[in-house]
Amino acid sequence: MCNHVILSILSVWNENPWVSLIAYIPSALLGSGQTLAAYCYASDISESDKRPLYMASMGGCLSAGLVVGTLTGPLIFQKLNYTFLYVISASLCAISLLYVLFLIPETVKNRSAKWESPFSWSLLKELIVACTKKGDGSSRKLLWSFLSIFSFYTIINNGTITINYLFANARFGWSKIEFSTYYGSATIVTIVGTIIGLEIMKNRTDVNDFAKILVGSLSGFAAAVTFSFTWKPWHIYLGSVLGILTGVIVPISRSAISKSVLSDDLGKVFSVVSFIETILPLGSAPLYTLVYSSYIADYPTPVFLLSTIMYFFMVVIAGVMNSRFIRYHNSEQKINGPKPLPFIGTIKDVLIGRLSIGNYTKKIYDQYPNERVVGVYAGMKKVLLLRDLELIKDVMIKDFSSFVDRGIGYHDKHEPLSANVGFVDEDQWRLLRRKLTPMFSPIKLKKMINLLVECADRLNENLMSVMGEDVEVRAVMERFAIDVIGICGFGLKTDALMDEDNIFYKMGRRIFSKNLKNLIRLRIKSYAPLLYKFIGSYLTDWEMQKFFIDITRQSIEHRIKYNINRNDFIDLLMALKEKSQEDDDARSTISNCIFELALNHTVQNKLREEINDELMRSGGEITYDGINNLKYLDKVMCETLRKYPPVNFTLRRSTQSYKFADINLTIPKGTTIWIPIFGIHYDSKYYKNPQVFDPERFNDEELNNRPQMSYLPFGLGPRNCIGLRFAKMEVKIALVKLLQTFKFDVCNKTDINYTINEKLFLLAPLNGIHVKVSKTEQNKN
Repeated sequence: MCNHVILSILSVWNENPWVSLIAYIPSALLGSGQTLAAYCYASDISESDKRPLYMASMGGCLSAGLVVGTLTGPLIFQKLNYTFLYVISASLCAISLLYVLFLIPETVKNRSAKWESPFSWSLLKELIVACTKKGDGSSRKLLWSFLSIFSFYTIINNGTITINYLFANARFGWSKIEFSTYYGSATIVTIVGTIIGLEIMKNRTDVNDFAKILVGSLSGFAAAVTFSFTWKPWHIYLGSVLGILTGVIVPISRSAISKSVLSDDLGKVFSVVSFIETILPLGSAPLYTLVYSSYIADYPTPVFLLSTIMYFFMVVIAGVMNSRFIRYHNSEQKINGPKPLPFIGTIKDVLIGRLSIGNYTKKIYDQYPNERVVGVYAGMKKVLLLRDLELIKDVMIKDFSSFVDRGIGYHDKHEPLSANVGFVDEDQWRLLRRKLTPMFSPIKLKKMINLLVECADRLNENLMSVMGEDVEVRAVMERFAIDVIGICGFGLKTDALMDEDNIFYKMGRRIFSKNLKNLIRLRIKSYAPLLYKFIGSYLTDWEMQKFFIDITRQSIEHRIKYNINRNDFIDLLMALKEKSQEDDDARSTISNCIFELALNHTVQNKLREEINDELMRSGGEITYDGINNLKYLDKVMCETLRKYPPVNFTLRRSTQSYKFADINLTIPKGTTIWIPIFGIHYDSKYYKNPQVFDPERFNDEELNNRPQMSYLPFGLGPRNCIGLRFAKMEVKIALVKLLQTFKFDVCNKTDINYTINEKLFLLAPLNGIHVKVSKTEQNKN
């Protein structure tokens, strides 16, 4: 306030800019005392998880004031003069002072406190000790890492402010108004990005402060690189957008600093922070000005390359400390696991396509046979992989209420079809589960059995046309699965088995397409969900999404108009105004079962004999009860699902803090849990010779001797696969029809080792499933 009062007086007497420097003496003497006091106050009154948001709000208010001042200051000066401009500034400072004196409780309470000298040499000594000592409740390495990052950012921020207008004027010929427009826009982008970023990060308790700073530093690095290569005006706007998350660096750093020192030393350490904010600009401004003026004509622009280098050092510091923090945290919780790499965690092989996520979880499961819990990192996100079946039971059944969320996430704005019961979070899941469960009741399934038999008959007709030839089974079963989805899910006879040009078939294939765009979408969606929120709409197949939404709406409208009832899902959906989406689990299970039957003729013949006996008892008619009487078929299907689980790992996310009492491990809300289904299904502790296909593993004696949680092809507990009954019935009807008519043998193209395609999220063979199809003896005539 003194500063602006002096400026008001001086502007009346003399407008010489050198004389006006006298006004800045009070500010220079007091440094950033008011900022220090404000941040210390915010640290004292806030909880640790909310502290970054408080500090960001303060920073946002400062930035907002800067934007308002930048945009309105020239207008006030133009209409009035310097004196009125400084009087307004002094008045605003006076209002702030009155607010502090009379409305802040701590000030009112301590108004009579004795004034102490603002400086003494002993205080300086205490500052040095506070920043260098090591003891309980403080960490010297953490503190200096945060201070280094904070210092680099201060240099970059103040330096670029110094030369931004000079650069824009020289490169683009911008006027002050054009630059003010850009600067105001860029500041607003930073404020919005900071608030949104911190709002998202405050709930990510599984991500440490260094990881959060790393995100901001990478954002700044991308912006600095863009500025370095700027040669058109829109480039500088692009750089500001890329740097949208740089604003999180300061509040996260301040919050982290407050947590890395003793409470008694907090004010002293923040004094050092304020000292850094005051002193470093004195050097950064001349440095940036010197570099800019010396290399003004060079391209890329060296002054922004200087920022790029400093952001690079920030990334390195944050990345290294993030890795060290992870190792320390795991050792404190006594959780073993592979050593993570910066940025990508422990899933490098998954990201580069060397291992599928299912095989990766199996690899970790096998590597730590004596551990009940293994710590891994999906990027910068900590994940707990559970090996112990009792802990898995706690998560999926016993304490399900603490792990309702799948943690997959759905994006109804980017992918409307993803808002289904398998992906949605707790509140939506409970609503959908309650409404959709009646669809899969035995009564409803009995009414749909004729529709499935109709599809299976067309499947037989298709295979009749390739009799005696080598057939790629997965391609055929894909068309069968789409026929089933069409007739049972949408009430449409798609005829995908006979007509490969059918539009429903083409759109259905695009759901599970393995093209590069889909692979990139799945990688980003799974391992960088925050990024996916921004770019997901550009990776979505909107034509396919619109097709299925429109066809559902048209089917419902058609049935209402003509009062049609086909006993399928659409009739139920009409009442519920909801929709369902089938996946390719049935296709994979049927294909994998045929593969094993082609390799195991004894099993194939025994199964065929059971099927023929049951059909003779029912007069050749396939019924719901008859299907359920096929006990050996059930064993064959279960063994197929053991060896080839459609989803070879599943996950959950804690919805609240939870303690695993057996191992004395407490996890915070938002912790992701991986359950390695593939690893469990191939554990010789539960399945002797797990590579061997043996349906007798599922006889009553074996089932009674094996733990419940050792078999998880569809998950267990309240959030298991809601369409389990339907999927099993679809698989069984298809196999009954096929084995009644055909026998299957290996051929020259059969990959008997079943090489897994490691680049895909779901389990699938790299070389397909090729078998020879021929008629059974009784059907040759």
